Amino acid sequence: MSLENADYLPMSRTIRYRTEDPIQNLRIKLVMRSQEGNNDTESRWITKERHFAWQEKVFGPAEFDKYKALSAEGSKPRKKELTPLEERYIKQIEQVAAGEQMFTYVDADAFEDTSEYVSNVTTSPYEKPTPLAERMMRVQEKRGRHSELSEPFKMMYIVGQVKGRIDLTVRHDENTGATYIQEEEVLCALKVYPDGTIDMTPGFSPKPPIKVDVMKGNSYKAASDLGAPYRLETESGCVYEYWLVNATEPHDASEVAAAHSKELRFQQELFDKTQELRRNFVGDEFEPYTDAPEMDTCKVMVNAEIVSAEGFDLDHIYVQYLLDIPEGWATGDAPQLWGNSQVSQVKHKTNANGKG
Repeated sequence: MSLENADYLPMSRTIRYRTEDPIQNLRIKLVMRSQEGNNDTESRWITKERHFAWQEKVFGPAEFDKYKALSAEGSKPRKKELTPLEERYIKQIEQVAAGEQMFTYVDADAFEDTSEYVSNVTTSPYEKPTPLAERMMRVQEKRGRHSELSEPFKMMYIVGQVKGRIDLTVRHDENTGATYIQEEEVLCALKVYPDGTIDMTPGFSPKPPIKVDVMKGNSYKAASDLGAPYRLETESGCVYEYWLVNATEPHDASEVAAAHSKELRFQQELFDKTQELRRNFVGDEFEPYTDAPEMDTCKVMVNAEIVSAEGFDLDHIYVQYLLDIPEGWATGDAPQLWGNSQVSQVKHKTNANGKG
């Protein structure tokens, strides 16, 4: 089932992290599921996941076709000499069967995310940059990422190939379906500085909140497996949701155990606090709920109240009641089957003519 728009995280959220571990240990798990059209049926979702290491080169379909073609040319004369990077990729592509839907551009690549240079000041989709802003964008593109005016850093992009707009030049019918123009969409941009600072856009997906189920033994569990996703919708109506998970494994096993113990302690503290709030607002005199009653047993809860009584001639008269239990029934832990009503006070009622 798809989430409401308010439950999605903005893809533009940049989170800054600091780490003392070597950046080579960084591992990111991308979980991505896709859905075509506007159908909200759960069976239509297709989920894929992949792990990425820092500066790990994963070829997408476009790069795969490019370097596969260059590899097929062999030693034929070329119009342009290959760069050392292209020669290295041609050797690597021989070990690759096909381009992947989730892939990367590393710091050595010439890839530039043009959205990094766009800085809108309003939320209007029709906003256009001023002539000054356009000139600044061109200057930034010429300087590239590693400008002498900026602090040195290394980049890495995790990219997904998505179905963009429908290709109107290709005929299709109900049997063949529409043909989509494949587009590349940046799902995550990493900027790493020498001091261990990492700027990640968007950041790691936050952990899902803890939900306390008071109806089943007050147990607590995560509201979902991965929490709120990032959401991408293309022009053709294809919807993509994805999560970014920190899959880095610490070298010290005791550090993992300590982090896990700390997380469990926080969950227990949250559970205890929730229990305390519930007792303060509701009270603890209710019988605990169980979804496994004894066999051949029917339990009935009865709440009764004497609302009013008429026909009293004098004050200080009350009703004493007795509850008769049929044969075969038991009252459990509530043996008191009788009680008294409040003491009466006579009031004379009159009609519209003032007569009693």
